[in-house]
Amino acid sequence: MSVPKTMKAVVENSAQDGVVVKDIPIPPLEDNEVLIKVHHVTLNPTDWKHVDALSTTDSIIGCDYAGTVVAVPGSVAHQRDHIKIGTRVAGWVHGGHYKTRGAFAEYLKVPADLTFPIPDDMPTEEACTFGVPFYTAFHALKYSQKGAWPPGLDDSWFLVYGGSSGVGLFTIQLAKMMGHKVVTACGARNIDLVKSYGADAVVEYKAGENAINMIKQITGGGVHKALDCISLPESNAFTIACFAPGKGQMNVILPPDAKAVSVRPDVDVQMTLLYTLWERAFEFGPRDGPKMSFPALPQELEFHRELVVRIPQYIAAGFKALPIEKRGGINDIEQGFADMRDGKLSGKRYVYAIA
Repeated sequence: MSVPKTMKAVVENSAQDGVVVKDIPIPPLEDNEVLIKVHHVTLNPTDWKHVDALSTTDSIIGCDYAGTVVAVPGSVAHQRDHIKIGTRVAGWVHGGHYKTRGAFAEYLKVPADLTFPIPDDMPTEEACTFGVPFYTAFHALKYSQKGAWPPGLDDSWFLVYGGSSGVGLFTIQLAKMMGHKVVTACGARNIDLVKSYGADAVVEYKAGENAINMIKQITGGGVHKALDCISLPESNAFTIACFAPGKGQMNVILPPDAKAVSVRPDVDVQMTLLYTLWERAFEFGPRDGPKMSFPALPQELEFHRELVVRIPQYIAAGFKALPIEKRGGINDIEQGFADMRDGKLSGKRYVYAIA
């Protein structure tokens, strides 16, 4: 396929207070990388948070994508049977951090072993939702909590706080495939949604202490495993209050609130930061403030590779894509960020057509 020399991309603007769509060079491929023509992308909360506080000028924004492979170096072609020119693929990248890699662009380069082939009967609009939220669920439940690869036989109760979020809907499905009974807390308007994704029991989080007591009653005294998909101080406090006596593990997707989690020193609280799956050392934090340093972790890369191989069989086994709302093209993404900041998005994903 013919590939142009430049592409349109959503990048951090020069004032570092928003984004701009601009023409930039298509990045050269490194070892083991393929070039993808991006068809659809979906927005995650981390995207607008990068725009607002983390990304530097000209960093390409965006994590989740689906598209078609258009360039495969010879060094890759003989190693990856499922990666050929014309193959439809999907996945995620560490968007908002690099000037040569980000999903919200007409073309994207990715390692050949970290993108998965899209099933023939799945449109790219749905496939692009199998990105950050899907991998976050697996990173928390399989890698961090050391659950079994599905299908599993652990029939204990699992708590998902924020079950109608993207991470929450995939976590519900994964926990069910692992054998768990799932109780989730979400807003009243999304109760039917989380049930349709497999939740066994649902409580409305706004019920506060009554909701916590309901969860303890439903689960026979509390849970030993949970994922807080919202990870604010109040959700940390709610989630940890639902644990039964004895040891347990609670995963969060943002740094935990020390005061909220200190009430249960016997519960192991772990932060799931997905970017460590790329085996690249990086710093994470506000562009003008203190940052946390993360080393390259080869064992996380191996987990990432194994999960990519398994994804098609999990989709075939019944993993559902997230609900979507089609919102236009690359020039409309900035408005999507604004709507997410304003809290207008709930129970679905904004999807944009790129090419």
